[in-house]
Amino acid sequence: MEKYKNRDWLYDQYWNKEKPISQIAKECSCGNTTIYRWMIKFDIPRRTQSESQTKHWDELLYGQKHKIIKKLKPKPSKRMCELCNQVYDQYHKKKLDLMNIDHQYKEDLKDWKYAHRSCHVKYDFDNDLRIITKEHKNNISNAKLGNKAWNKGLTKETDERVRRYGEKLSKIHKEISKKRIRDKNGCFV
Repeated sequence: MEKYKNRDWLYDQYWNKEKPISQIAKECSCGNTTIYRWMIKFDIPRRTQSESQTKHWDELLYGQKHKIIKKLKPKPSKRMCELCNQVYDQYHKKKLDLMNIDHQYKEDLKDWKYAHRSCHVKYDFDNDLRIITKEHKNNISNAKLGNKAWNKGLTKETDERVRRYGEKLSKIHKEISKKRIRDKNGCFV
């Protein structure tokens, strides 16, 4: 006999273990509709949409955790960064991001702070929470030296090739427009 045909088992999976119908169906190698029909047959009530979307903290995604913490921990009243204790950062920006201080993303509100993005990035690098690659270091050093980044500007050869292609297209367009016939009002037919 299939597991889902046992009322107690099905009730336990759905309500006590809080599994969605799709997961129960997958475990039983059957369709969602089959589980749903047996729940109706056994008079097992369905969860509301808000109840069914409730997940355990560990199952939440990065953005979902941030969203929950933003509701629980409002921004500081004076809009001051909790790392530098200033309203504006070094780039004269005052927007605050919610950050997790150890990148463990625990539910504890003490592990979360509001900080300027620049302060957040500096904090992460200073505490070895972000890894910097050689390529990233080169891009930073090139930017500090005033050199163009790898994807900025065209080489002279590319610039010349684009110019020639543009001229060629304009010649083709002129030839096509000469061959087109105009009606008595001067419009192309």
